[in-house]
Amino acid sequence: MGFDPQKMVACTLVFEGTSAEVGRQESKAYSIATTHRGMKAGAENGRRGYLLTYNIAYIRDFGIERYVLAESFETSVPWSRVLELCERVKARVHEEHSLRKLPGKPFLTCRITQVYDTGCVVYFYFAYFFKGVQNPSEMYAEN
Repeated sequence: MGFDPQKMVACTLVFEGTSAEVGRQESKAYSIATTHRGMKAGAENGRRGYLLTYNIAYIRDFGIERYVLAESFETSVPWSRVLELCERVKARVHEEHSLRKLPGKPFLTCRITQVYDTGCVVYFYFAYFFKGVQNPSEMYAEN
C-alpha cells in the first residue's frame, strides 16, 4: 500500500450512538483519514485486535518464565497535554528503573485508546527484566 512502517499509524474505531450520530462520526473520521492518505481496513481487524485482549493472560505466563514482569495502566488527559504526559511518564519510568539499578532497560509504550472532544485516554504498557532481582514483585509494586 506504500505506507512507511516507521511513520504509519493504525487506529481501531468504534462508533456509538444513534444512527445519525454514528453516521456523523464515521463521516468525520473517514474524511480526516482520507486527508492523510488513510483507509478503512474493515471491522474484522478490530474484532481480531479486541480478541488479543483476552490472550494477554497467556502472554503473562510466557513473560514470567523469561524473567519479565509487565503491567498496563491508563489515564485521561486534555488534548493540549497528551505529548507532555507521554514524555513525562516515560522519563519517570526510566528514572525509577535507574534508581533501583535494575538490569537492562524498561519497556514502555503508550497509545490512545479513547478519544473525546476535550481529550483522550492514554494507555501505557510497562515491563522490566527481573532476573537476579531480589523480591521482584515487591520492587515492581513500588511507586
